[in-house]
Amino acid sequence: MNLGPNVVKNSYQYVLNQSGANPITLGDGSAVNWNADGVVVTTGNLIISGYTFKDNVNTFNLNTFSYVAGGTGNKALGAKSNVAGGESNSGNGDYSNVAGGQNNIADSFGSNVAGGTSNSAFNIVANVAGGSNNTAQGIGSNVAGGQGNTGFGVYSNVAGGFNNSASANYSNVAGGSNNTASGIYSNVAGGLDNRAIGDYSNVAGGQNNTASGIFSNVAGGFLNNAIGGNSNVNGGSDNTTSGGYSSIAGGRRAKIPATHTGAGVWADGQDRDHNSRGAHTCSLDFISGVYLRLPSFTGSSSQTVNLGELKISGQFLYVATGVNLWGRATISTF
Repeated sequence: MNLGPNVVKNSYQYVLNQSGANPITLGDGSAVNWNADGVVVTTGNLIISGYTFKDNVNTFNLNTFSYVAGGTGNKALGAKSNVAGGESNSGNGDYSNVAGGQNNIADSFGSNVAGGTSNSAFNIVANVAGGSNNTAQGIGSNVAGGQGNTGFGVYSNVAGGFNNSASANYSNVAGGSNNTASGIYSNVAGGLDNRAIGDYSNVAGGQNNTASGIFSNVAGGFLNNAIGGNSNVNGGSDNTTSGGYSSIAGGRRAKIPATHTGAGVWADGQDRDHNSRGAHTCSLDFISGVYLRLPSFTGSSSQTVNLGELKISGQFLYVATGVNLWGRATISTF
């Protein structure tokens, strides 16, 4: 039996094509006939209500205004649900929609699967735009594409890639592979095997990087860890910053312990630990030296200055010993 353009009296936009007294067999074994007033139950001359109709390949329910536009093996089971086409798709939730593809499920109220294969939108207004084997599990969650991706958190998002997971509320994974955003409002922009664990944490890319502190950040590189709150690793390899508000500019094996709040380390690529020197210190650790170009000292000894500033002129090194106060030391030659 196929959908046709006829209108049933009192309600429905679409009915099953049938004419005369030829019965249509219903799921419960009863039968109905077509007459001038519409489709009626043979035993009581009543308008049909509450039956699920099948047209040999698709399933839908006229009483709840669900609709299957085409394809095969599709089911529109929720009230006002829709399956536009494809194969073996199911719109189970009220107002749910599956636009096409294969083996897709829109299971909850207002959920949507736009296409692809074996995708599932399991929660209220969840969405999967396409790809394969993707799951939008959280309320309002979204998986835009890729394969094997999961949006578990409320309003979480996975834009694409492979085997990525946005498991916390409002978390995001933009792409890459095997990445996890498990902190609230956390983000992994891409790369491989990266983890944004802390709330509001971020990993921009690279491989095997972890941002576990609140508001922590790893910009890239390999095997880097931003553990302290508001800590940062810009790149490099095997760097770890555990102190709050601490930062590692790059290099290799730079280390800042949890007690060194506000410390900074910038190190070279030597295969050895480059350790911070204390809280609120900056360590420059380069085996071939650190070069500083100092400004020239001009004017009076009472010129505006902050404690610790350095300048040079002729044979003297000038050091600010207080606010607007300079001292100087003679530079000997040899």
